[in-house]
Amino acid sequence: MPVGFFGAYAARTGKSEVANTVREKRVISPPRQSLELFISNAASAAAFARDVPRPTLDGRAADVASDLLAALIDAIDCANRANAIPAHHSRSTNKVMTRALEYVRSQKWGGLQVTDMADAADVTSRTLLRMFRQQLAMGPASYLKLRQLNIVRRELRGRHAPSKKITEIMGEHGVTEFGRFASEYRALFRERPSDTLARSRELLERRQAQAETDHGTFD
Repeated sequence: MPVGFFGAYAARTGKSEVANTVREKRVISPPRQSLELFISNAASAAAFARDVPRPTLDGRAADVASDLLAALIDAIDCANRANAIPAHHSRSTNKVMTRALEYVRSQKWGGLQVTDMADAADVTSRTLLRMFRQQLAMGPASYLKLRQLNIVRRELRGRHAPSKKITEIMGEHGVTEFGRFASEYRALFRERPSDTLARSRELLERRQAQAETDHGTFD
């Protein structure tokens, strides 16, 4: 969680709700409007940090972080209210979802199947499907694909991405059908994997040039 989250969340929802959040993991599915607001704030913060001069960034960083934190709290609060279910059902579902998701995070991508998730959570595939749809508004197979797409995107935008080939990065995360994956990537992110990698290289070059300029200034 970002710095200041729990204090701001307590001011919004009360200390008892914060205690529940700290004590018990939960999976949330924010309403589309609040989720889009959070995504918009995150995109604005990233663009601001990328494009503005460093002095301006330092001066506005607190305001940008505050806006992003408020959007995150709003998304979580709206999700908790929209998805409220009886406590005993909520605890059972959260435990199953937590076991399934922790299993996924502990595994490499090769051959990961929905049945493996269900076995790890000690439920049937049908029960897991129902809980995923209830909590995340998607099935476990769709979750695995979305997670894979986001992890590949994160790698393409990472510090070491410019030195790797796109197919190498994809292969490291279980992609076997490169053309199909690229189409799914473009449909989700509205750009090709090569576009993401090109922007990462450009950003790295800009940072290196800026670092050289700053170094020359202090010499």
